[in-house]
Amino acid sequence: MLHIKTNKKSQNYSLLITKMGIFKLLFKARLDGIDSILFPTEISWFCKIACASCREVHDKDVSFSINEQVQTKGSRGNFNFVYTCKLCSKTSTIVYVHTSFSSYGDNERYSPIIELECRGLKILSWSIASGAMAVSSSGNKFSDTNFAENDWCDYDEEMGQLVGVYEIDTKVEEC
Repeated sequence: MLHIKTNKKSQNYSLLITKMGIFKLLFKARLDGIDSILFPTEISWFCKIACASCREVHDKDVSFSINEQVQTKGSRGNFNFVYTCKLCSKTSTIVYVHTSFSSYGDNERYSPIIELECRGLKILSWSIASGAMAVSSSGNKFSDTNFAENDWCDYDEEMGQLVGVYEIDTKVEEC
């Protein structure tokens, strides 16, 4: 709340500041026979978000794709996600930072996958269910991965063995 004194009387004004932050979505897994995990641009990102103004946590994960662009009333820009808080009615946005997209190959270490510029909201956590591509040590590509159970495995015929992605964990780092 901003308090301003005038000659006639004291008045209180609400001060709206759109809070902006960059959030890195980090991924970690134990890779067995897998060299890298690729995250195609068509993938849906699922995030738990909170309003930066009133701190209300959205009751469900929201999803968006970096290939989809939306506009918001009164703004000149395009966004990957637009959200209006049910509690305080503030509009918030997410925009993908174009230079940040990468694959994962750091076995059992957190590595940034994507950076998102958020205005008016915070990303609390994220998950990925399906759509990522696992590339085995033999070069085989597995595009039917499903990480919803935090483990995935398949048989690589060229290697003659099971390959897998295990103990999947994600976290968010605010920059």
